Amino acid sequence: MSSNFSAKSRFSLDGLGGDLDNIEEVSERVRLAELAMAVPLADMRQGQMDREAARAAARFGESDPEARSRAADAQSARMRFDGLRVELVRARVMPATPEEGASAISGVVTRGGQPVAGATVSAFAGDRRLEFTCTNAAGGFSLAVPADLPVGLSVSFKDEGELFRDRQGMTLRPGQSLFRHIELDGAAAPCPPPPAEPPPTDSTFPMIRLIGQIEADARRLVAAQGLVLGERSEKEDRDQAGRVIDQAPAEGAQVRAGDSVSIVVATDGAVDVPLLLGLTREDARLTLAKAELDEGKISRKEAPPELEGRVTAQSPEAGARAARRSAVDLEIGIPKGGTAQPRPNEDVSRVASLAAHRLAERTPETGDEDEAALEARLAGAKVRRLADLDKLLAGDRAEARDRLGLRTLAETDRLLSALGRARKDLDG
Repeated sequence: MSSNFSAKSRFSLDGLGGDLDNIEEVSERVRLAELAMAVPLADMRQGQMDREAARAAARFGESDPEARSRAADAQSARMRFDGLRVELVRARVMPATPEEGASAISGVVTRGGQPVAGATVSAFAGDRRLEFTCTNAAGGFSLAVPADLPVGLSVSFKDEGELFRDRQGMTLRPGQSLFRHIELDGAAAPCPPPPAEPPPTDSTFPMIRLIGQIEADARRLVAAQGLVLGERSEKEDRDQAGRVIDQAPAEGAQVRAGDSVSIVVATDGAVDVPLLLGLTREDARLTLAKAELDEGKISRKEAPPELEGRVTAQSPEAGARAARRSAVDLEIGIPKGGTAQPRPNEDVSRVASLAAHRLAERTPETGDEDEAALEARLAGAKVRRLADLDKLLAGDRAEARDRLGLRTLAETDRLLSALGRARKDLDG
């Protein structure tokens, strides 16, 4: 029994022995597998938090505490998940199988704990450069290097020169793979001067991707690239509200510092309802027009003298989001009853009666301007004597509309015409 067990297990034991000889590499691979399983969940959670932050910003505005809180949570999560991806790159050993007789060095370059993309990582033997590569978006790199030869690494940037160089070389065995984590912050300054290379003559660089970014982030990216934000337009797209859905120049196009960038931002089709309280009806109407909204139903309520003829209530309230071109209902203050609101005298009452009959004959289908209603409208406009009526008829149409509590100039012209004819009939 013992012999059979030994014979069947020899291959497994030999493999285990090989793993134990390379325990560091095996541990890194196990760590890689565990971290990789978490990446799809992290991406899903990050996307969910970004969408929640975008909806809050589109609904309440970017300065709203709720929107700012959600944006901060999304940014914090993004930093944590970026750290996860850095750890994932750190856990890789690339290439897994170096070429025969050679060795390999792979790793990640970070600055302040964040991956550094676009850095040049070079392998040196003394002052002779053997190989070089650029770090990817996760800061990762991989180099094939000779075995049994002291090899050092150097990290440099086009605009910053050499930022890191090994003071002593590393000698690797044939077939060996080594992982290096190079943190630029706090690294000792390189002793040798940076490699002499001719400066680049092309000042252009590829346009970055803005599509999918929250508008505020896109603006910061444009400024960071030395570009200028040009035309900004909007297009309704409820799913992408608050994000950039188109850009010009397109991603990858060659641009220079100072070039203008145009963006199209998705909107949910709603606009902010402005504050109208305290405005005259005419000013409220102009304010609504600027906000791409319409005047809705008009009601009237007794109010103090300082609010007579002004908006005392509105629906929806200021700050709410409403569909573009939808109506906002207004409540207009009128004088309080009793002695503060005297009724028109007998002559004005007769004019109101004649005008009401004339209006009923011309527009019998309306039926909303009977004698009592017209007399109350004149009382609200403080038309108590014929002299007040003559002044109203000779005055500005828009002012007459507001005093009489009418919605349109067409209604105002119709009523003033009826009053004018009734006034002449009274004199005749």
